[in-house]
Amino acid sequence: MSDGYAKRAGQSLEPLVARARELSESGRGDEMLDDVVFLHCAEAQVTAETFLSYYASEPGFDTLKLIDRSRVPVIIFAGTEDPLTNGLQPAVAAMEGAEAVEYVTIDGADHFFRDLYAYDLVEAVEAWLAERQHR
Repeated sequence: MSDGYAKRAGQSLEPLVARARELSESGRGDEMLDDVVFLHCAEAQVTAETFLSYYASEPGFDTLKLIDRSRVPVIIFAGTEDPLTNGLQPAVAAMEGAEAVEYVTIDGADHFFRDLYAYDLVEAVEAWLAERQHR
């Protein structure tokens, strides 16, 4: 995430996270950080706590780590046109509990599975649930 942020923002993420953490830990988490790149906004004004909630490295916010600790089967969907899933499939395969995770790619779908891709997604969920029902 740090490299992507630096590319987009033209500045390193680490000093901003350190500043936000310093404010938060001193009880000033509602203080604003001005003119920072935040999500898709180039010059945002955002509280230190909010900035941390998106950019601080917290294990509780890492979806794959949470899935890996889960004791229930999980299905992950990725659209082939979603740039946010770059490198996701190898990361899932490398997980300790990968055998409980099914990775499904919807060809042509983007991040939102719009239009007919939603039907592909629904069909895959129905098949996945039916398979588990017969176990």
